[in-house]
Amino acid sequence: CGRGDPAVVRAQQSWRWVLASLVATAVLLAALYRWGVPAAAQAALVLIPPSVDRTVGETALQSLDEQLLQKSRIADDQQQRTRAAFARALAAQPAGSVPAYRIVFRSSRLGANAFALPDGTIVLTDELFALVGGDADVLTGVLAHDLGHVRRRHGLRLVLQAGAVGVLAGAVLGDFSTLLAG
Repeated sequence: CGRGDPAVVRAQQSWRWVLASLVATAVLLAALYRWGVPAAAQAALVLIPPSVDRTVGETALQSLDEQLLQKSRIADDQQQRTRAAFARALAAQPAGSVPAYRIVFRSSRLGANAFALPDGTIVLTDELFALVGGDADVLTGVLAHDLGHVRRRHGLRLVLQAGAVGVLAGAVLGDFSTLLAG
């Protein structure tokens, strides 16, 4: 009939248009991963009640205790001194600005570390305690850092982000089996 191919067909047959489309898709996915997923997780976090933080934190600690952590070998009086030093540092904070927390000591195959769980549990490893020689000032700084994660609900936000990445991967790849398993 004398009609040429439509623009879409010509674009599909041009390696330049295909390459440009691939680059644009990669840039879009990278931007979505970098900014979109964290923003969506932060927005969803507002809708999730604190009771979910407690459940996730308790479950995570139980799982870690079964797989990676052992009972602490730090003497009870040294543990209590660390907790007291941290409590003294927090006493200077405005009322209501400090989230509920508890500090637990564990021996670990993870090495020198401290981390916060969504329910406010801060795990301090014996290896970190030994590395800093039990220095209360250093440990207070580490614990304050982890308490900041609790206050900002970073643990639960990361769980939400991981779920969102699974949804995106399923949408892009067309395979939702990982999402369903999660």
